[in-house]
Amino acid sequence: MHELSLMEGVMDIAKQAADENEIKKITKIHLKVGIMTMAYPDAMQAAFETLSSNHDLFSDAVLQIEEVSLQASCRSCDESFAPDNYQFVCPFCSSPDVQINGGQELFIDFIDGRKE
Repeated sequence: MHELSLMEGVMDIAKQAADENEIKKITKIHLKVGIMTMAYPDAMQAAFETLSSNHDLFSDAVLQIEEVSLQASCRSCDESFAPDNYQFVCPFCSSPDVQINGGQELFIDFIDGRKE
């Protein structure tokens, strides 16, 4: 379950951001998670709930996870498409020369908090 270590890293970054910005309570962490990361949102949510229960900084925090679907574009015909079943062949011209444009993300989009 790599989601636990992912959430530990996210929370470490959030703690550092809180320290740098004099935030006393984190109220929301918004993540963007691409489908190709194989990070399961439910497992990430469970890991966050477990880890946040041990820290006052996160006692009122909500974790929002925005899943990013798989998106690609063809370098041959310049068409954009959503690959079906991880088949990276252009459905317009059948070229295998495709570029992945979305679905590999895993980052903190924003953190909300209170200074009081």
